[in-house]
Amino acid sequence: MKNHRGMTLIDMILTIVIVATAIPPLLIAYARLEERRLNLLPSSVATHLATDTMEGLVEGEEFDDVVDQVATAYAAPFNDYTSTVEVDYVDPLNLNISVDPVVTDIKRVKVTVMYTPTPRISASMTTVVTDAEGG
Repeated sequence: MKNHRGMTLIDMILTIVIVATAIPPLLIAYARLEERRLNLLPSSVATHLATDTMEGLVEGEEFDDVVDQVATAYAAPFNDYTSTVEVDYVDPLNLNISVDPVVTDIKRVKVTVMYTPTPRISASMTTVVTDAEGG
């Protein structure tokens, strides 16, 4: 019986082919993870700014003063971020249906903060406010 030691040329070629086909998907996955990691800080800042903006609207404004706001830039050091506010009067039974202000005293408020260098990085928050005093 012969004693076989080592790898043949075919074994070596198969190993190279298998490794070569496994490397590109791994590199693509690594690149995507790295991109997500780099986007975490702007995304986190956008979320905090959206929270602060929402709290300022809900707690600091009278019901009638909570209105739509066009894209507004933040002051430094957050001047790379803009916010928009969308306000709709909504049906009390279905908060996704906009109605005439005469019909209801419930508003749906949506704050969106966008990171302007990369517009796909944004944070949105939606809440409902009501005129608790009834006018």
